[in-house]
Amino acid sequence: MKKAVIALVAILVVLLALPLLTGMMTQSRIEERVAALNSNPFVVVEVASYDRGWLGAAAQIELGINPQYFAQMAGGVPAGAAFLEQRLPVQLEIKHGPVIVDGGVQIALSTVVATFDPASPVAVLARDQLGMPYVFQLRGHAPITGGFVFEADIPPVDYGDGTNDFTFSGLRVDGTLRGDHVTSRGNIDSFDFTSAGATAVVEQIRFDMDSEYHVGSFGVGKGEFNIARVVVTSPFAGPDPLFTAQGLRVGGESALEDDGTMRIGANYSVESVTAGTGFRLADAELGIAVADLDAEAMKDYFATIQLVMGQEPAAAPDELLAALVPVLERLLEGGPNLAVDPIRFAMNGEPFSAKFLIEVDPAALPPAPMRNYQDPSLWLAAAIVTAEAEVSKVLAHDLAQQAMRMQLAGSGDPSLTDDDINAQAEAQVGLMLVQLTGMGMLRDTGDRYTTNARFAQGTLTVNGTPVPLGL
Repeated sequence: MKKAVIALVAILVVLLALPLLTGMMTQSRIEERVAALNSNPFVVVEVASYDRGWLGAAAQIELGINPQYFAQMAGGVPAGAAFLEQRLPVQLEIKHGPVIVDGGVQIALSTVVATFDPASPVAVLARDQLGMPYVFQLRGHAPITGGFVFEADIPPVDYGDGTNDFTFSGLRVDGTLRGDHVTSRGNIDSFDFTSAGATAVVEQIRFDMDSEYHVGSFGVGKGEFNIARVVVTSPFAGPDPLFTAQGLRVGGESALEDDGTMRIGANYSVESVTAGTGFRLADAELGIAVADLDAEAMKDYFATIQLVMGQEPAAAPDELLAALVPVLERLLEGGPNLAVDPIRFAMNGEPFSAKFLIEVDPAALPPAPMRNYQDPSLWLAAAIVTAEAEVSKVLAHDLAQQAMRMQLAGSGDPSLTDDDINAQAEAQVGLMLVQLTGMGMLRDTGDRYTTNARFAQGTLTVNGTPVPLGL
């Protein structure tokens, strides 16, 4: 019996002591995370206060933009935007584990609830003008197994003053943080804005991110942002929408390759865009990627940015450029390339597609001490550009005719009527397309025109035919 009592007392002592231990661990991790965020040269995060008790803690963290960033900007803070210099106070309510009793029993090292200080101007405005109980709230817990699991939200808004009305379904986010690895997902169901002159509706906003960020270096990972539909209408334009877009998507990815290089890419696409009754764009996509970036040089690039942005007094633009030149030279010597692929869309049912690639030939660069990056001849010698395109004849004719109309309309000739402009544009476009085909600049493939071009060492060839540039 005596041994059982002793064992029970020992267990109670351990359970009572554990919150003190987990409290110290939680404070240490929060301070480490704040230090990691401060390695970014553009923001400042500061633990303004931290009152740790036995079973919990209360803290306040202030978020702001790095003053050195403003100092680097021409003219400092933009006029009328002094609020950008303000710090946003975030309050943290922390419970210490491993057994947390708060509306239920939870096993975790700690739980955290974070929200804007209710007394801050932003929170007061949201509460008094928009009826929001809080600006945002983040709720999370640190499992015994490690990491941090969180969910956050911005409450719905339903506001109207008789002139402008808007409703916002609210934002919901959830994710995990484990070491340097962060995942997050979020959604907004709808946003509606109505005024006397127009109504805008945005539906089904979604995002998903999965990235890994190393302190003092760049992040790698991928993310995607989607909007299902955007509609803009106006009572002055009749029943049909002024603008409609469906299936908008933005995706991005950065990755380290096995050969020690880095690739950064982005992709933009939209299923359809209509404006009025005479314009429709469909199946549009644009891809941009920079590859063969020296990963070590990229690390030094970020380190240099952080060093220069953190110094006082703030570095002048020419000092920043001088500090970055050695890193940029290493990047160029690695032979990076920029690809824009694909470029495609269908305008009013007529297709267009293209792609181009810009490569840097390190062998064509002069020795480092002799490089003048403001000299166009350096880039003309080192750049290799390849491009190809395909367009329907109908679309080529329409685009060229519109360009010709704009040129004629802007000529300043008062004697030209709209009918004259249309007739001249029609005649000149037909002749121009025939001439380009006869010169070999365009290839006639039946219902389409195609072309490909290459520029290297100051020489341009189009469809295999050299084109004098006079360089």
